[in-house]
Amino acid sequence: MGQDGLQGVQALVIDDVSFTLQRLQRTLQDIGIPNVHAAPNGLAACAMMEKGEARPDLIVADFQMPDMNGVELLKRVRTGDVPGVQHDIFFVILTGFLELEKSVPALRLGVDGLLSKPLTAANAEKKLAALFKSDPPRDIRDAGYYAELPTDGGGPLDPVLGEPPGNEEKELPTNLVTPGVVLSRDLNYPNGNLLLPKGAIMSQALLQRMQELAELSGGVHRMWVFI
Repeated sequence: MGQDGLQGVQALVIDDVSFTLQRLQRTLQDIGIPNVHAAPNGLAACAMMEKGEARPDLIVADFQMPDMNGVELLKRVRTGDVPGVQHDIFFVILTGFLELEKSVPALRLGVDGLLSKPLTAANAEKKLAALFKSDPPRDIRDAGYYAELPTDGGGPLDPVLGEPPGNEEKELPTNLVTPGVVLSRDLNYPNGNLLLPKGAIMSQALLQRMQELAELSGGVHRMWVFI
């Protein structure tokens, strides 16, 4: 098993459970990433990168860790607060949480994937190889945009908004919505709070994150869109 596009990738995996960390290293090596550094939490990962002990192209971090969790590390990276690391580095978070709102801060901070634990080789190869295509779909903004964003709590996302293309609308499951369509109604959390506003343009990257949230929460999310 292994993808040619992954062979030159340097990765940094982060988890506070030593057995899980070793398993993550082996999983990435099994799919063709030979150079995999490891850290027990976000704070240790920052120290490694600042000292030049790791210069990753890809970070795979657990959601919940002591000292600095995965979302807190993601914010430091996206704000350009880790010397020697580009703020738009590929960043994937592993989570076992089923609550939708707990994963949303990572979406705000430009995460490149939300993957459920345990991470299998098949799922890792499918998801990570796609990141290293010539032009993967992403929604990464300038570093300054992320400075004031919270690292916890739910709340709405801040998508690009577009004009409604027409009056006809249809309710579709997330996996059947195509890139470029516009939401015709607000998309809410199960508790009724706003997740995405009417008029949001559903980019490929945003659709991928919505589908991952649907998979993590164990349900099929549906949305009203203009067709």
